Amino acid sequence: MLAFRDTTLAELDESILSLKARGMRALVLDLRGNPGGLFVPSVQAAERFIGEGVIVSTQGQLDEFNKSYTSMTGMTAHHFPLFVLIDGETASAAEVLAAALKEHQRAVLIGTTTFGKGTIQAVRPLEAGAVRFTVARIFSPLGSPLSQVGVTPHFVETVRERQLELALDQASRLLMGMEMNSEGMRP
Repeated sequence: MLAFRDTTLAELDESILSLKARGMRALVLDLRGNPGGLFVPSVQAAERFIGEGVIVSTQGQLDEFNKSYTSMTGMTAHHFPLFVLIDGETASAAEVLAAALKEHQRAVLIGTTTFGKGTIQAVRPLEAGAVRFTVARIFSPLGSPLSQVGVTPHFVETVRERQLELALDQASRLLMGMEMNSEGMRP
């Protein structure tokens, strides 16, 4: 994912559908280098994986920016194992998704701590360009601020090439354990 935009949900749904048709049993979602983008599509992406509960809360000086975003997708949420790659360039809306997946114990995060932007900005056009200003701060499902803190991974791995290898290794171990359990054997 390059950044969250209006087409993100359709692209995500199409990719998951295609991968499931080809036998996908676990998903590695790469949020490394994702600068964020649009806030609402990131919340809606989290709803694809989290059946119920708070995804993110925002706090601002205006009432319209004091809100909790909650998932109520229930059984329609995807339940396959999920591994998320993050780094210091994972920011803003991408941090919303990473924090929600981590705190709902819905994904294993691998990489390095995210950027820690943790704010929602509005853009107002001017004659000679535009101005951006912060309208709200972002808080994780458990109420932790993302600003200047970021999201820490479960497994810290600083070598980019090793991050994907680690995710695939973790997915293989998990799936092997699931297969053993379905056969009545201990993992």
